[in-house]
Amino acid sequence: MQPPFTQYDLTRAKASGALGIASSPQEHDTFAPFTRFWWYFHQNPDDQKWYNFSYDVCVQGITRGKSEFAPDDKYIMISAEGDVIYVLDKDVFEHIPETGLQAADSRRFGRMQDIQAVGDTLFACGDGRQFYKREMRGAWQCLAPDLRQPPSVPRSDYRIMPRINGPNENEIYAVGQRGSIYFWNGKTVTKLDCPVNSTLIDIHVERDDVIWICGGDATLLKGNHKTGFHVCPGVGRGTGLFQRMTMLEGVLYLVASAGNPGGLMKYYNNRLARVVTGLQPEIRNPHFVDSSHGVLWAMSLKDIVRFDGNTWERIDFPGHPPIR
Repeated sequence: MQPPFTQYDLTRAKASGALGIASSPQEHDTFAPFTRFWWYFHQNPDDQKWYNFSYDVCVQGITRGKSEFAPDDKYIMISAEGDVIYVLDKDVFEHIPETGLQAADSRRFGRMQDIQAVGDTLFACGDGRQFYKREMRGAWQCLAPDLRQPPSVPRSDYRIMPRINGPNENEIYAVGQRGSIYFWNGKTVTKLDCPVNSTLIDIHVERDDVIWICGGDATLLKGNHKTGFHVCPGVGRGTGLFQRMTMLEGVLYLVASAGNPGGLMKYYNNRLARVVTGLQPEIRNPHFVDSSHGVLWAMSLKDIVRFDGNTWERIDFPGHPPIR
């Protein structure tokens, strides 16, 4: 039975031809096992723009990818406990062995954080330096079993790994706390040098040789596993927490949910500037940004805005009072 609530926190999303959003009831604890997934179709009539359904898991990451279940890109999600959900007419569920904290086979390395489709392959990462690759027919391979951190690891040495991504199946990056950058070359996982000791949160792949990494202390890095990563000029050290980034028409957009700088930002020609949408009010404390099909989306816990390259607009979310 659906719990009696109407207000949601918009927690995760993925942009494609439609916007897919994972949300949780605002009264729930952070990792409570319930997620309401929403599809938003901008071109549909007003009474057909939003669709939703629920899962009894805490969704942590969303991607779009192909599988043997569907020839076209579909939404694929991962839960904190390592459940992988293929969002189809009839959903398909898998579980990554030994992951999570509550699963029957958990070895308590930590919660899972992200899933990404790279080429035709799915990769996932999680707390305690967990890195996995999906083989055909649902078999998940741990890429670095010896790197995984058991519960006995001191807190100061423990690494939460929130993002994994790469340009191809044999060049995969994962980032996390205290300047952690790990690289999979198709055979082994190694730790790369990092010029900062900040928490690293997101990865954007522009090209094979241009990888962007952002995170805490207003960190923005650029480079690759061959030439190394370097602090981007024109950003400076700050207290802002860059949580997500994307690129639209050659401009890198970032969101910082707190600190200085904060808000929706753009980086171009070695200069970081605040984005002024002209909306009233401006989006506050955004934590998500993504782009697809020439459209950029930004999202906070209660607000969604859309930019088509010319015009910004605010998207009203069902159950939330309109923001005006």
